[in-house]
Amino acid sequence: MKALSLEIATETKASVKDLRVQAALGKAASEDLLKDQQRELKRRLEILRSGVDLGAFSRSIGRLIYRLHDYQVKSDVFQKQLHLSKAETGLRFESCIKEAGVRLKELETKLKSGKRTLPKHGLSFLMR
Repeated sequence: MKALSLEIATETKASVKDLRVQAALGKAASEDLLKDQQRELKRRLEILRSGVDLGAFSRSIGRLIYRLHDYQVKSDVFQKQLHLSKAETGLRFESCIKEAGVRLKELETKLKSGKRTLPKHGLSFLMR
């Protein structure tokens, strides 16, 4: 029995030793794998950082937003000027039409009265 116990104890010690060796190998393999993954991650981060300067990118976005706002303001100003010009042109056209009507009536009256001369201001109102 003592021999059997000694044999079992020896086998158990050998199994424990094997388990320790396997655990150490597994731990080493895991550490190597972890280090490889960390190196790969660092390499990829460096690639990203070298390709994109975040400060410059941020400044570019800021300038782009400023320029877009500037264009929007200029567009709004041009639209207001266009509407104002249209309104002024319409008023001027109406004024010319009224003045032309008055002048035509004057001419009609003069023609009916027998005067054959043009008014002294002529048709200059159409040239404004």
